[in-house]
Amino acid sequence: MADEEIKAIFGKVIQIQPLPPIKFLLYFYFDAIRMHDASKKKIPLIVNAAKERESMDISVNGHTDRAGDAKYNYQLSVRRAKQVQKALVKEGINPDIITTTSHGEGNPLIPTADNVVEPKNRRVEVIIR
Repeated sequence: MADEEIKAIFGKVIQIQPLPPIKFLLYFYFDAIRMHDASKKKIPLIVNAAKERESMDISVNGHTDRAGDAKYNYQLSVRRAKQVQKALVKEGINPDIITTTSHGEGNPLIPTADNVVEPKNRRVEVIIR
């Protein structure tokens, strides 16, 4: 089918499709729940994106690198995710629409061997749907 024909038949349906999810990555200092300054500056962008999309579904997923004990890293990733959730709620996001999960050192952005420091894995991913 030609583009014009698709638009003629399905144009109204295409216009009401939801926007695709948008993801933000927030990075943290080693062994800490303190965000890098550049990541802190993304909080207003996340809030604005959620409000513009009238989002009712936000995921906040904590991660760590593989330096240190896996159990400790899981708890650290939980604390990082909760820190971001708290910042979003403070800026006006309804806590009922936020799902917070943690991966610890699992699901790395940059795969590494155990006990390897990798700054890009020390992150929280915020996904707005």
